Amino acid sequence: MKRNKDVSIKKSRSIELILKQILKYREQLDLEIHPSSMDGNKIPLITSWAEKSSSNPRQINSWASDFKTTSFGVALSKCKENYVVLDIDVKDGIDGNESLTEIPGYSGKELFSTFVVRTPSGGKHFWFKSNRNLKGKISLCKGIDILGVNQRVIAPGSQQADGSSYDVIKNNTIKFFPQWLEKVLEDSRRGKNNVAVCSTSNANRHTGDLENYLSRIDPNIGYEDWMKVGFASINVCMSSNQIGQMVS
Repeated sequence: MKRNKDVSIKKSRSIELILKQILKYREQLDLEIHPSSMDGNKIPLITSWAEKSSSNPRQINSWASDFKTTSFGVALSKCKENYVVLDIDVKDGIDGNESLTEIPGYSGKELFSTFVVRTPSGGKHFWFKSNRNLKGKISLCKGIDILGVNQRVIAPGSQQADGSSYDVIKNNTIKFFPQWLEKVLEDSRRGKNNVAVCSTSNANRHTGDLENYLSRIDPNIGYEDWMKVGFASINVCMSSNQIGQMVS
């Protein structure tokens, strides 16, 4: 596996201090971690990373030295607590922080009452416990994912090659997954919202699609043809289960 030998770490914090922070949060949250690349791709630097993730400080320091890295990933499948992470991303012109407030039932107070990490992009990791065995990566909408069992997330305190870091901004006890997010997941499981639940962004997007579709119709067509257009328009909306959001 390729090492980070050619990557120079900006000394915004000493390597020793970075590792100390990583180990502190690893112990606090009872995590098992593995070395990760520092180039923004967040690639595991060992094979079978989930199985080989460790809580042993000696092993972690050895990886840091061997791979010349100050970035580590957390194997959520090996957490003794059933952790899930609400991952808010900011990239490619999409700000998940803005989309977050569009989720039905959104409660910022509840989100920030748990353990929160600010990511280098300006996004956030909200750590929660769950009574459900959430598996995989669940996309709520653009810029917002829920990371469950068999996923990985960069460990709190990690630093990238450019000096940006995963900073803990709310060092709270990890709370249980909020009820309003549980409802969103349950609705998506039942097919009520097709997972993509951010009402404003999706409604605007599908409204634009519909307007584009209607603009191509000859306004002088007859009544029966307009009825066909109407039913076809409903199908355009229903294809993404967004018609309820568009008219609400």
